[in-house]
Formats: sequence, structure tokens, C-alpha cells
Amino acid sequence: MLNIALVGAPHTGKTSLADGLKASIDAAGWKVTVSAPPWPEGAADLPGCRLALLMGLNTAPTQDASGQAPDSGQTQTMAQAMAQGVADQSIRAVLTQARVPYQVLYGSAEERLALALRSIEHLIVPAADRSPLGTRVPERPPKEARQTAASAWVWACEKCSDPQCEHRLLSDLLAQREQTAPSP
Repeated sequence: MLNIALVGAPHTGKTSLADGLKASIDAAGWKVTVSAPPWPEGAADLPGCRLALLMGLNTAPTQDASGQAPDSGQTQTMAQAMAQGVADQSIRAVLTQARVPYQVLYGSAEERLALALRSIEHLIVPAADRSPLGTRVPERPPKEARQTAASAWVWACEKCSDPQCEHRLLSDLLAQREQTAPSP
């Protein structure tokens, strides 16, 4: 059984991510337990974990929901952000001292869930059964199809590994422009 700890500063979405992770792990049939220990009381349980998933601190918004600049009511938010920063540094220090490997998760709730699942999958699924993007690879195609596929090179963005990335689309558009431009 693989033990994963989900840790993070207060108000970083740890509880909702834990619920999503547990549902996804159950659906995949993986033998993984996910715990979200309270901090700092749960620090004693960390050495038994194979991986800790640390909720990253996203940057504070520069506008409120209405699109307006923050007002004096944002002072409390700044104090909370400072407290989160202190808690985050404390958690990282404890993880490092306990020699527990950890992965920091940033982004929206969906992005964090996808990153967490990919991190867990790297621990439980053999490398030969994973694609470069961390998703399960379907069964191997027949030998003829493998030979054809092996000769075709697929471009992937160096920033996100997505073959349909806007970086590639932009590069293609620029190349087309250069080809159609009249020569002087």
C-alpha cells in the first residue's frame, strides 16, 4: 500500500483536493492511501509516507472579483498571505528534515488534481506503461503500426509538452508568413 500525505498552508484547498484524489484513486483501482494530516500535529506521521503533495501558494490577486483594485479590506488578506508563507516554509523545512520527497502542486483545483494524479501514477505504474505525459498508454499496436509510428516524429512544446500548443501554432504562422512574403 502506497501512503501519500497531502500537506499545505491553511486555505490552500487541501481538503477539496484530498476528496478529489480519493475519488480518482478509487476509480482507478490503485492501492493508495491519501491522508491530509493537520499541521503541525501531523508532522510526526510524515516519515511513513512515500510522497508528500504540498499545496503551493498561488499569487495573490491584484483585483477583486468585480475587477477593482484592492481596498483597505485587503489588509487582512495580506496578513493571511504572510501567515500562509510562514506555514509553507515551515512545512517545507519539516519535509526536508524528515527526508520525505515532496511535489509542489500549483494551479487551479483541476490542475492540482491532474498533477497529483500524475505524481502518484509515476510511483505505482511501471515506466514502460506510461506515456511521456504521464497518462496510461493503451495496449501496444501491431508491429507494422509501431514501425510506421516510430518513423513519424511528433513535435511537443518545450514548455508544456502539448503537440497542439499555441507556441507551435505561432511558429507555424510565422513560417507561413515568411514563405508568402515577397522577396525584396
